[in-house]
Amino acid sequence: MLLRTVIHMPQTLLLSERRLLTVAEVAVLLREHPETIRARIRRGEIRASQVKSRGPYRVTSRDLDKYLAGLPEAAPELNR
Repeated sequence: MLLRTVIHMPQTLLLSERRLLTVAEVAVLLREHPETIRARIRRGEIRASQVKSRGPYRVTSRDLDKYLAGLPEAAPELNR
């Protein structure tokens, strides 16, 4: 699976090319299981579309950016 340049920034995922992502690609980027991504899509947390009524989901990079922007900030690690 080859993705274009991916730059991780706080609460934002910037893809150099606007495109449709598969559930598997989103799962890799978010480090979650593909079924977790599908569940988030079904709950409406991540916006996705299907070409055919029973076809695989596709997520736009813009919709993934919007999802990430809505996540709470990670707690900073404490230095001991």
